[in-house]
Amino acid sequence: MALAGCVEWTAPVMQQQRLPLSSPVVELRRDQLPGSGDLLADGSFRFRIDLAHVCRKTEIVKERVSAVEEKQFSLPGKVSLLAGAAAIVVGIVVVATDGKGQAQPGQPQAEMGGNSNVGGSMIVVGLPLVGVPAFYRYAKGPSRRDRVVGEKDVPASAIDVPCEGFAPSQVLGELEVTTPWGAKLRAPIGNDGAAQFTLDFATTGIDPRDPDIARRLAMAWKVRSTRTGLTADWAPAVADRDVEMKLIQVASASKVGAPPELSVVKLDADGGSLVAGQRNTIRLTVENRGGGVARKLTAKARSAHPAVDDKVFDFGDLGAGETKTRYIEVELAGEEAAASITMVAEFSLADHKPPPNLTAQLAVTPRLCPPEKLTKAQYEDKRRKLQQLVKDGLLKEAEFQRYDAILLGCRK
Repeated sequence: MALAGCVEWTAPVMQQQRLPLSSPVVELRRDQLPGSGDLLADGSFRFRIDLAHVCRKTEIVKERVSAVEEKQFSLPGKVSLLAGAAAIVVGIVVVATDGKGQAQPGQPQAEMGGNSNVGGSMIVVGLPLVGVPAFYRYAKGPSRRDRVVGEKDVPASAIDVPCEGFAPSQVLGELEVTTPWGAKLRAPIGNDGAAQFTLDFATTGIDPRDPDIARRLAMAWKVRSTRTGLTADWAPAVADRDVEMKLIQVASASKVGAPPELSVVKLDADGGSLVAGQRNTIRLTVENRGGGVARKLTAKARSAHPAVDDKVFDFGDLGAGETKTRYIEVELAGEEAAASITMVAEFSLADHKPPPNLTAQLAVTPRLCPPEKLTKAQYEDKRRKLQQLVKDGLLKEAEFQRYDAILLGCRK
């Protein structure tokens, strides 16, 4: 309590003390939308909210705050200005001065808990006293210390929790997904936290032959809650990017009027040449560089050699940007006389003009080791045939050296 007629100055000294926990606060997360996504083979995108982490529970600690307030009191003093001197009254204390702050001899002095020597400066308040101007000032008086105690709520710790009692749609509204190519779709959220979007990959504007397609397909998709504004970035994994690539290729190939563009990558025999006296494999690789599907693509082998003629490479449908390899099996006689076989791949294609025929020269390597050992004449004859293949450009020098080493092992 302040003394009557006194003025107070307060200087608090703070002290803190933690009390036991009170009720926690559960609220929606404010940082990001928890969940994961998958791109399905049918072209739909599925994003599942992690419902166990949608809300956040914060424990609240009651913190007691105590303060020690120090109150400083001041006592009012009244000064009456007299001719040639001043009378100062402090409470019931009267000090007569000579106007220079010095007490005059023979004048009474008294004190009551304050400072009676107040000096020569004053604060003028303009209150008259018996027709004489009166002045007031304040001097420091006694002090007192009081303790004040209060409490405040302070967040202590936070954990992710489900938003119990509410359906996901009530908490988050709908989900909105924005793809890297600018498509924006919305879908409702099921009770399991999942939302599924149907995408049209024919509208991506991405060319499957674009050399920069890998970087474009790796860009993040943006998922957003329409009610809360919380967002999540979904980065496609390698498997998701493979699905994207295939869907874009299929969609591009399905465009009306888009023609295929076929190119033969390779036509050769396994091992580089056909070998007499054994079963051989001939491979044909074709790439579709166009924007449409090459439907019912086949290539028929035409050759003067009966073992090769009329064999068929069946590719079926070849989508835009797709490459396929097909095989035929050819078995040559042990005493095959031909040093090489000429083969023509004759293409046929439904709906569009087929690519031009392709002619290939396939080298034939004589059977190196017959059932019986080779005589010197037989060895030299076989070696001459191999040398001729090298001169004709049908056999590489490294292959000749390998076959020659095998022939040496076949001699008697």
